Amino acid sequence: MRQNFYQMLCKEKEKEQKMSESNFVHIAAQYGLPAEVEILAGNSGMNNTTRIVRAAGQKYIMRVYETHRDIGKVRCEHAVLRQLGEMQLTFAHPVPLVCGGSGEGGERREDSRKAQDSVEDMEQREDGSRRVHDASGVQETVAIAPDGKLAAMFHYIAGERPQLQTSGQLESFGRVVGQLGQALSQIHLPQMDGGYRPYYELDQTHPSCPPAVLAEFCSAPPAEFIDYADDLAFLRQWCLDFAVSVPQLKRLPHQLIHGDLNASNMLADASGRIAALLDFEFVTPDLRVMEAAVCLSDLLEADESGSIDETVTQSRFASFMLGWRSAAQPSKEELAALPLLVQLRRIDVFVHFLGRYFDGVDDAAIVQRQIREAARTVGWLQSKGAQLASLS
Repeated sequence: MRQNFYQMLCKEKEKEQKMSESNFVHIAAQYGLPAEVEILAGNSGMNNTTRIVRAAGQKYIMRVYETHRDIGKVRCEHAVLRQLGEMQLTFAHPVPLVCGGSGEGGERREDSRKAQDSVEDMEQREDGSRRVHDASGVQETVAIAPDGKLAAMFHYIAGERPQLQTSGQLESFGRVVGQLGQALSQIHLPQMDGGYRPYYELDQTHPSCPPAVLAEFCSAPPAEFIDYADDLAFLRQWCLDFAVSVPQLKRLPHQLIHGDLNASNMLADASGRIAALLDFEFVTPDLRVMEAAVCLSDLLEADESGSIDETVTQSRFASFMLGWRSAAQPSKEELAALPLLVQLRRIDVFVHFLGRYFDGVDDAAIVQRQIREAARTVGWLQSKGAQLASLS
């Protein structure tokens, strides 16, 4: 009986895989690629599925959005990429393909606007695939798979994932982040309704984890989290204390930010220089300095015991800050806010994964790790992070 059940699961998995591959072929067809395409596994993340597509001697990246079907968000992402394409930048970035084209990049328009079309506003094509209309007049770059998921294709960018261990590469990382901030400050999308909220709106981090639910979870953790009661009490108190700082944070400069820059969303060239920034899925208006806070948060690592190597961490922070400050030129007020904002990023990640746990997406072990990491790193930052403001 158990063997038959296992065989049934294998068959279902095989069927699911075939259906997925069929979806990828349908998506590629919507971009005018030939029927003979080679589709290879890519580095998929928590929020999307990635495939490498080879067709007619060219390579492309296909992304299928797994966590939402909000076409407006994807169109905003592509509008930002189009406007970045009009600028002279020192780094590469994704260039979306046009639906119905032949593997060519999207039309670049300075007046790119977020279309208000719904996913239901689609055109049935002769090959059975579906294509959305963009009422703003911009050539459409978002495809819809047969299962209703949103998808996009981009020109392939060569490079390697950076290790972010050497001072030179960390300084390059910081400099590119600062340069991106300067570029994004020149982009203004008239309509960003329905986009992602600023990090400091912690109550909007995840729809399944509003403040009341978070407070109850931290105050009376379920059995599988009872061993983390002290850490959860600490995190709950942090959230209460943070609310007092929000009015002051709101007075800091705002602009579009990438919002998720880390080693997995970058490529380095052969010399180790950061040569490309990827995955603009979460681009949104936020505090200008929050971009650096996100990066610094991901440079802060604790070992299995929760210990943080202070010497290594401060060295990594200093190298990043040297590059970032040279390009971003932050104000004294922004630098003073950095330690708190790095903590905010850590709390935001914890709340995000807790919401995914409530939705049945992630298991308890993942949330337990996030609780432990958030408590350790936030605690360390409270005692040591003030030095960030003086790093140059």
